[in-house]
Amino acid sequence: RLADHAMGETRRRLALAIIDHLQSEVKDGTVSSDMEESVEVAIDCLAQCYELDLNDRDELDKIRVGKNLMEIFATACAGDLQAADEAQETGTLSDENKQRAEALKNEGNEYIKQLKFEDALRCYSGAIEIDATNSIYVCNRAVAFLKLQDYHKAIEDCERALELDPEYGKAYGRLGFSHMHLGNLEKAKECYEQALKLDPGNETYTSSLGAVNLRLTAQKRKAEITGQAPQATGEEKNTASASAAAGAAAAAAGGLPDMGNLSSLFNNPAVMNMAQSVMSNPQLMQMAANLFTGAGATTGGDAGGQSPSMDSLFSVGRQMAEQMENDNPEFVENLRRQFGGDEGGEGDDAGPETEEKE
Repeated sequence: RLADHAMGETRRRLALAIIDHLQSEVKDGTVSSDMEESVEVAIDCLAQCYELDLNDRDELDKIRVGKNLMEIFATACAGDLQAADEAQETGTLSDENKQRAEALKNEGNEYIKQLKFEDALRCYSGAIEIDATNSIYVCNRAVAFLKLQDYHKAIEDCERALELDPEYGKAYGRLGFSHMHLGNLEKAKECYEQALKLDPGNETYTSSLGAVNLRLTAQKRKAEITGQAPQATGEEKNTASASAAAGAAAAAAGGLPDMGNLSSLFNNPAVMNMAQSVMSNPQLMQMAANLFTGAGATTGGDAGGQSPSMDSLFSVGRQMAEQMENDNPEFVENLRRQFGGDEGGEGDDAGPETEEKE
């Protein structure tokens, strides 16, 4: 009961400090005249909630703290800056600051699990402010940026983490994932290869590297057939060959997958091997090239400017699916069950951004 009473008094003192701060903001003109009434309402609400009689000056003086709220806040901020300067100048942190940084990192990890990515970003940034030399904090913040689909920021943090720790495999993996989503396939390939050197046998890096190689092969095949130079494009401009191959897997499975399952297709080594086999068939590759360059369009008008008809799309998809089924009927049957809902598999790991954080 004594502890509860003390905590209650602490809350009242904090409420009074806030009221004093708001009153000073109104008095010195910091708050605009349009907002004065709103601030006065807030002051009255705080006073009523915490049972503070603003007319009883003697009672208020008994619980008023020695410093105003701005001074208290400035002192706290100075402590954070001092901690950052301490780490930068000496390379060491006090035990207290280490614990604060770790607590923020752990809180960020929990927010990631709860899908509260903005909150996670705030926590990781707070940990970095305390200890800017910790590569784990920086790389974990890259995860938050990845979840928010800010791939450029994720790249910056991954590169910064690698400056702090050149042997950080997860930083290479997350860097590769970011580059892949931006369509920087050659860079993504280099990153995943380096990640595998540091963490051999990692299934996520292996499947992701396979997906990148598949896209690069598709670009090369298309260039050979169409006579056009390969282009580095964004995720929304994946090559027609790779998309057709994935679509063929879906067709073999008995329908079109949702976007989550389509992503798992590109990360599934067995699907990628089948797609590689499809792309080695010159006849099917020629059909796909004709289809997406206009030669296979049947909608009329200028062939070079028309989109392929649905009949053409399904024709190529069916033939690719037939070859896949001939190559590996057992796997295709598993796909049918998965996409048809008979068993409802969970799918493969979505990529390095889903790895467990340190």
